[in-house]
Amino acid sequence: MGNKGFTLIEMLAVVLILSIIMGIATNGVISYINTSKIKSEKIFVDKIANYIDSYIALYGSSMNTIGNEYTFKKCKKLTKNNDKLECIDSNSYDVTAIELNSFSLDKITEGNNNEGYANLVEKDDLVNPGNKKKCFDETNNPYVRVFRDSDYVYYYYVDLSNNGCEIHEENKIINNIPDNLCASIKNKGVNLECGA
Repeated sequence: MGNKGFTLIEMLAVVLILSIIMGIATNGVISYINTSKIKSEKIFVDKIANYIDSYIALYGSSMNTIGNEYTFKKCKKLTKNNDKLECIDSNSYDVTAIELNSFSLDKITEGNNNEGYANLVEKDDLVNPGNKKKCFDETNNPYVRVFRDSDYVYYYYVDLSNNGCEIHEENKIINNIPDNLCASIKNKGVNLECGA
């Protein structure tokens, strides 16, 4: 009788080929999932930046100065010349930025308005979508450093690395500080991870 079955070697070859295909597919899917988590986390961090902008729009004029002043050139285009930033456009001018009182990031959340809480978002909604961890509580509450220049433009800087929701390295700093101001702040010995 002619049994027409697979030999053991043929079966092993098929299993090996399927294992290789499965490994490649699984690696691609895991990579795609991780990339998606980081992108959704970036959207979440951008929302926090919008809440900070709103908080400063509401309360910026009532923030007290703490005395630190930083002079920088305000311009539209910059170039780096011998590790120093220089303005390219002819409409540049000198401005001074002063540092204002910082505020804890939980001030954007619901709370007592008499204490400066903005009620912009519920604290329970501040959950990192990448890992489903809650971001801010009494022990994990980063501070937002605020600066205002002589044109009454507000800038801010917050480092999210010390919070409860484990933000990835590429999303941990939120700031809108221009490079020239950042360089001026760094020149006075303040350690910021922004700009030049």
